Amino acid sequence: MTASLAEMLAIFDVEQAGPHHYVGGSDAGERDVIDGSQLLAQAIVAASKSTPEKTVRSAHAVFFRPVKAGEPINFDVDLLQDGRTFATGIVTAGQRARPCSTITALLDTPTEDVIRHPPTPPATSP
Repeated sequence: MTASLAEMLAIFDVEQAGPHHYVGGSDAGERDVIDGSQLLAQAIVAASKSTPEKTVRSAHAVFFRPVKAGEPINFDVDLLQDGRTFATGIVTAGQRARPCSTITALLDTPTEDVIRHPPTPPATSP
């Protein structure tokens, strides 16, 4: 059975269970394991909730252990650096007190572009 968009967004929205600690559910459908893309999405939400004034710009994940469907998934965010402009966080996703994946997230404060190029090149002569 395919989940609706509203159901998937609800699954991606992890709940805070403590400072920089979040818990999420899953929807594996017919499978026993959770897809890595779901863990990545939930980790991005957890990192965003840990630094709400910043936006995730890139995320890189390593999946080294399967995550079982039907059990809560824990997300612990370790902010390595949280400055005025940038933040870097390591999100560890796991079950049963065992890590299953690590996701490195780079976040920044949304600002206007420093350099803006014109949409069309200016007319020049050789």
